[in-house]
Amino acid sequence: MAFKWPILALLALTLFVFNACGTDDPAEENEEELISEVHIKFVPKGGGEEIEWTWKIEEGSSAEPMIVTSPLAANSSYDMSIELYGEAHSHDGEEDHSDDDHSTDDHSGDDDHGDDENITEEIRKEGEEHQFFYTVTPSSLGLSFSYLDTDGSGNPIGLLMEVTTTTTGSGELTIVLRHELDKFAAGVATGDITNAGGSTDISITLPVVIN
Repeated sequence: MAFKWPILALLALTLFVFNACGTDDPAEENEEELISEVHIKFVPKGGGEEIEWTWKIEEGSSAEPMIVTSPLAANSSYDMSIELYGEAHSHDGEEDHSDDDHSTDDHSGDDDHGDDENITEEIRKEGEEHQFFYTVTPSSLGLSFSYLDTDGSGNPIGLLMEVTTTTTGSGELTIVLRHELDKFAAGVATGDITNAGGSTDISITLPVVIN
């Protein structure tokens, strides 16, 4: 029966290598941001009253989100910025609470965001892994968006946008934040989400009126 020992030894070695590969090389986890509140500011170029839109949903709530928007002026240009509140995660899966010096936190005064933190700067720092997409419905609505900010590779992020309006009308604006997308895919750099891939951190739809 001695001839069986090499076979048994080979089986034991195979099992050892299989188990070692399964435990020493765990898949890296990149958690998505948990976003509960969005603020969008439109500052008219050349001066004028600032416009702010808000989207907010209570954590764990099944109710519809609270949405507040105001009309944009026709034949106008705006510098737009977007801020997000919620719970951010770092690349190693640990929560990031280092929000003491966020330069974009304009709501740290009297506004109440509960336990949510401003995660805008966290998204900016991880700009190569994030991008906003702005889709207007109907496409004929006189509203267009151009990226003003870029990541370390020169690809757009979308926290800062130039917004241009033409004719009056009404429709909807869908804002999507993608995570771990392919920024070099066709059309992505100009705001086409078709080939972006990745996962969606948040997708919201807001009513638009242009007067």
